[in-house]
Amino acid sequence: MNTGKIFDYKKSRSMFLTIAIFSIVNLFAITFSDRYFIFSSYFTQLIAYVGAELYIEFNQEIIVLIGFVGLGIVSIIPYVLCFILSKKRIGWQIAGIALFAIDSLLFLIDFVSLLSEGYYGGITDLIVRIVIIVMLVCGTIGGFKERREQQKQEPPQE
Repeated sequence: MNTGKIFDYKKSRSMFLTIAIFSIVNLFAITFSDRYFIFSSYFTQLIAYVGAELYIEFNQEIIVLIGFVGLGIVSIIPYVLCFILSKKRIGWQIAGIALFAIDSLLFLIDFVSLLSEGYYGGITDLIVRIVIIVMLVCGTIGGFKERREQQKQEPPQE
């Protein structure tokens, strides 16, 4: 049964891998060029910003930078796990949605404080985050529908 593109479970799962990849790119982009890409983990962005600032503050001690890059990589592992493990169990997809929702809540808290200071640059990030969450939820719904259809087609085992 084709439930449409927005309800595609496989595409929804792949979003976790995309988030992980962009988060790794951001980890290095923020650290070395003070630029970032949307469609990534906000928590990882914060780690990169703090690491870059402390690297400068501590007279460019490389161990500080390596430590924060390591923390950033560790913060990406749950997204990779959700991608890998959601292939067999839809519960991992739900866990990934919860993880990204918590990450987005952290972004939203910072976004509101930046809005109060007159900074509107995060509006695009907010829109993209909302779209990602909607697509993840729709993909999960599609996954449940696919499983239900598969169960209907399989003969009952005795």
